[in-house]
Amino acid sequence: MVPDPTNTHSPAHAVSDSRVSRRALLTAGGLLFAAGLGGTGYVAWELFGDPLMDPAAAAQGVTDLKSTWTAQETTDPFTPHTVPGTALALLRIPDFGADFEVPVVYGTDNPALARGVGWFELTAAPGQIGNFAVAGHRGSRGPFVKLPDLAVGARVEVETREALFVYALDNHPADTVVMNSETWVLDPVPGKPATTKPTEARITLITCAELFHAPQRAVAFGHLVETRLKNG
Repeated sequence: MVPDPTNTHSPAHAVSDSRVSRRALLTAGGLLFAAGLGGTGYVAWELFGDPLMDPAAAAQGVTDLKSTWTAQETTDPFTPHTVPGTALALLRIPDFGADFEVPVVYGTDNPALARGVGWFELTAAPGQIGNFAVAGHRGSRGPFVKLPDLAVGARVEVETREALFVYALDNHPADTVVMNSETWVLDPVPGKPATTKPTEARITLITCAELFHAPQRAVAFGHLVETRLKNG
């Protein structure tokens, strides 16, 4: 299964009021967390609905994104109000096989996660100083079904129009399991106070700790080790 993070953007350490019921969360459309990331919303991590990525929709997202790059469009997709589900970048994990390539899409609600790996709005963009955080379905056929199997040092590649960013994992995701209410993993420097100023580009990958519905999330943290500019 997958994280279905809800629209409530804030890098607080953890939601202090964890007693809010799941029914209330769904009704309200998400949790409001303490300080962080401008106070806008992001999908909270309740998993519901179909925890599968649609391979056809994901493949189309890859094709469409590459077409926009060929067309040399200049709009920056990593901006507020981008249409949820819009492909922003391409993500590859070599340990998942040479053919593994999925779009990173805007937003982390279920419709977005059905089209690819979802980017948490207002976390850093790929390659930027800060924390580039994404969530993906697990289930039996989700893009992150094998995420907990990755080892320290595993490479994660994120391609944008301008560059290819290569990250290396700092932890074993199977050993880093948090509750779905713990939002510190989205902080600019995970594990440090939310006000800590980041000094390096980082990545966070989030999925379900179990194949099927559970409140725990497996989390992979990494840091940027290489940037390859595509032009010049």
